[in-house]
Amino acid sequence: MKEVRLMKTKFIFSLFAAAFLLISAASLQATIEKGPYLIFPGDNTQMTVIWQVSSTETGTIEWGTDTSYSIGSVQTAEYGSDHQHKYTITGLTPGTKYFYRAYISGAWHTGSFHAAPAASAQNLKFIAYGDTRSYPADH
Repeated sequence: MKEVRLMKTKFIFSLFAAAFLLISAASLQATIEKGPYLIFPGDNTQMTVIWQVSSTETGTIEWGTDTSYSIGSVQTAEYGSDHQHKYTITGLTPGTKYFYRAYISGAWHTGSFHAAPAASAQNLKFIAYGDTRSYPADH
């Protein structure tokens, strides 16, 4: 009888320990701090995507001319000391709309952009946006 009680106690303890480990693992997942955001590197066939997370993790970025993201997919590793990720998408067709998504902290973050126009373009429209670096969640 004592053996059965001991086995039940060990089983219950094991269940609690497993639940604790699962909850702990979930709370250790990185959270997104910034981004993803785009930076034009000065070449009309490229666009750089950057994001920052709260702790070390790998990321994935995919892109294409539609939401099948069929042109490319790469895994990213952080650089620097503040958990940033960066990837420059190359081989873009000037003036073409592209869609991208980045897998960050257990979720896909999506966006789109137009590659810069061809060098021969005669007309151009653009939007300039600035922020004060206050309240980044609002931007």
